[in-house]
Amino acid sequence: MARMSSSDSGDRPEGSVVRPGSRMRIRGSGGVEEEIVLVGSDDEMGMDRLSTRTRLGRTLLGHHAGDQVEVRTEAGSVTFTIVSVES
Repeated sequence: MARMSSSDSGDRPEGSVVRPGSRMRIRGSGGVEEEIVLVGSDDEMGMDRLSTRTRLGRTLLGHHAGDQVEVRTEAGSVTFTIVSVES
């Protein structure tokens, strides 16, 4: 299950939405940031690439820079902040 919150629900640029092919910077609850590319299939997986078939990948879809998403795993919930998105 995922939860989202946003600091601004107003109009956002169309290119700022997370979709397959987006390059984004996300920050975990520990403060560590990483840059990833969201890919549409497991065949495209590689270093710094995240599939839309993963729990985190599915959760990020449709969100924007500034949004926080929560991913529930077997080990507990993890919150990520989407720092930036480039489509």
